[in-house]
Amino acid sequence: MEGGIMRNDGFVFTSDLMLAFVVVCTTLFIIVWMAGSHATGLADKISDFSEQRERVFFMDYLVKTHGNEMPAIGAAFFDSGKRRVMENVIDTGFLAEATAGTDAIVLQHSVVNGIFSQFPGEERLFFFGSEQEGCMILERFVVFSGMSQRKGKVGAVFCEV
Repeated sequence: MEGGIMRNDGFVFTSDLMLAFVVVCTTLFIIVWMAGSHATGLADKISDFSEQRERVFFMDYLVKTHGNEMPAIGAAFFDSGKRRVMENVIDTGFLAEATAGTDAIVLQHSVVNGIFSQFPGEERLFFFGSEQEGCMILERFVVFSGMSQRKGKVGAVFCEV
């Protein structure tokens, strides 16, 4: 039966084609599944990065500028003789005045529940708020200007909205 409906080489060819089709489809499914899970993880990382960036920028603004426009507070010391702001030198009196009566500072991704100063070997002194469970604290090394200049840390307590 040479002119029959199915020959032996046709059956082998069909099996190979079916196996190749299953392998290619499985490979494509795995690629799409991996890309989807990677994209989901990437979106979470971008959101986390935005929150961290906001917190770092708040701390940077706090120590490098001078002004009390909420939600950002710039507590850098203004040297009237030089007519410029002294970066990383905190005006303690201005920071206390700018945060008087403040319970929290609401940002886009987080809430500042406290700003404090800390000197070596001493407890944290809060200008407002307090330390809270489950919140993140960011600190910067600065010089505090007041009656005398002292080196220490200024920090902020950041909680999620």
